[in-house]
Amino acid sequence: MPLDFLPLPPWAVAAINLTFYIYLFWVGFWFYRRTSGKESIVVAGFFMSGLLGLLGRIEALASPRPIVAIRSIQSVCMTAAFLASLLILLKSPPLGKGDAKTALRLSLYLGTFVVIALLLGALIYFLY
Repeated sequence: MPLDFLPLPPWAVAAINLTFYIYLFWVGFWFYRRTSGKESIVVAGFFMSGLLGLLGRIEALASPRPIVAIRSIQSVCMTAAFLASLLILLKSPPLGKGDAKTALRLSLYLGTFVVIALLLGALIYFLY
C-alpha cells in the first residue's frame, strides 16, 4: 500500500502494510471457514488471486520470472473459482424444474456473470 503522502519512517510503513496484509489474509480465511462444498473453492480461488495480485506489486520480485509465476498461479486460481461458480449455477434447483421463466432468468444471470468476468479479466490484463 503506497503511503508516500505521509511523512512516516520506513518501519511504520512496513508495519502498516504488514497489518493490512494480515487483515486481508484473516478475512479470506474467515470467509473460507464459513463456506462449504464448492463455495469454498470459489472463495479460496478469489482470495488467493487477490492476495497474489498484491504480492506481484512487491518491488523485490520485479524480475520477470517470479512475476510470470505469480500471474500464472493467479490465473489458475481465478479459473478454478470461475468453473466452480459455473458448476454451482448449473446444478442449482431451478434448472432441474420445468419452470422456463426461472431458467431464463438464471441464464441471464449466468450470461451477465460471464460478461463481467471477461471485462474484469481484460481490465486486469491491460492494467498490468
